[in-house]
Amino acid sequence: MVAPLTRKHTIEQTGFQLTPGGFTYGGKQYRDADVVAIRSYRVIHRTHVVMVGTSEHDPAISFIFTLRDGTEAQVSEGSTWTYTSKAERVNRLQADLDEMCKRTFEQRVRKYTSQVETSGFYQYGVWRFFPKEQRFSDTASGRTFALSEAKLLRHYCFIEVQERSEGLAAKLLRRTKEETLGGRYGIPTLEDGDVFFALFAHYFGVRW
Repeated sequence: MVAPLTRKHTIEQTGFQLTPGGFTYGGKQYRDADVVAIRSYRVIHRTHVVMVGTSEHDPAISFIFTLRDGTEAQVSEGSTWTYTSKAERVNRLQADLDEMCKRTFEQRVRKYTSQVETSGFYQYGVWRFFPKEQRFSDTASGRTFALSEAKLLRHYCFIEVQERSEGLAAKLLRRTKEETLGGRYGIPTLEDGDVFFALFAHYFGVRW
């Protein structure tokens, strides 16, 4: 998503621009109210300069606005094999993303709080969160965790979930699976990450 081989979804190609109460994309005008979810990702590729040390370079950003009709508006700026975006382009998109997150925050929060009011839980990806019972479950695997029994470790765009009472044998098995299968077990927070952390703080009293 961040550094494709060819430049896709750039500012020039999409015509993306914030407007009062909305944005333009692909020659069309959309309203803030059309946005139901936001996914975003930003990295800074690193290189090591011999005899000098490590320096940061080639910032990249990509975000996707999911709209009410199911379509997606993606904008990306970043380095490729043949082109390196200027840092100011990435910074501009970051500022636009921050602004759109603020504008649409309440409506994106409401998407989850309305579920709590009607069903007693809210669904975030494959996870269900039950505020009253202070527990959450992974619908894909069937695993359920009580908040008091879970260890939650925050990483970039990801919350790692572990059991506090995990024994040595279980810990070794988990680490072996991570090394052989790759990745850690937990909750991806790429989509509506700002909303996820606000909801978790509100309903479960957890802040990182």
